[in-house]
Amino acid sequence: MRSLEQSTGSDPAFLGYTLLVRTGGNYAAVERAVRQEIHTLDPTMAIYNEATMEQYLRDALFLPRLAGTLFGIFGIVGLMLASVCLYGGMSYAIIRRTREIGIRLALGAQTGEVQRLIISQGMTLVLIAMALGWAAALAMAKLCAAFLYGVRPYDLATFIAVPLFLSTVAFLACWVPSRRAAGVNPLTALHYE
Repeated sequence: MRSLEQSTGSDPAFLGYTLLVRTGGNYAAVERAVRQEIHTLDPTMAIYNEATMEQYLRDALFLPRLAGTLFGIFGIVGLMLASVCLYGGMSYAIIRRTREIGIRLALGAQTGEVQRLIISQGMTLVLIAMALGWAAALAMAKLCAAFLYGVRPYDLATFIAVPLFLSTVAFLACWVPSRRAAGVNPLTALHYE
């Protein structure tokens, strides 16, 4: 670093010089005075790319913020897609068991017992998937740590909220079809398929 009063003619910078001006007040009020001082030191020096530190930081952080926003949008879309697929898959698996539910009801099982059995079997699968998913997410978070900006790789809120949301979707995917299937007349259920 050197002052502008030093000779820039004997050692010109082809890419230009950067001048940082610190002010406690409004930049617009100081801008004209800074331009005049530069012209006083060297009238041939061109002044360009003026920016406040806030503008400079906003421009410098544009791509990381854009990447973070896109990752967030794709994450939300992926979560919604996973929710729809999870609900559809679990619901289809339980609807396929309508005949089994009818047999259980015809043999004297109570509607509540059948529903609890189906929900507990479905949620057991969800718990196994959550355990495997957490392990995979922890491993991937370590790999993706370099791509994250302003977010810790092991974000506790994300690691709790997403599995909680998906397990709620899975519970609804088990409960709604099992309730519907348990309410069917056993004779109709036996003739199902």
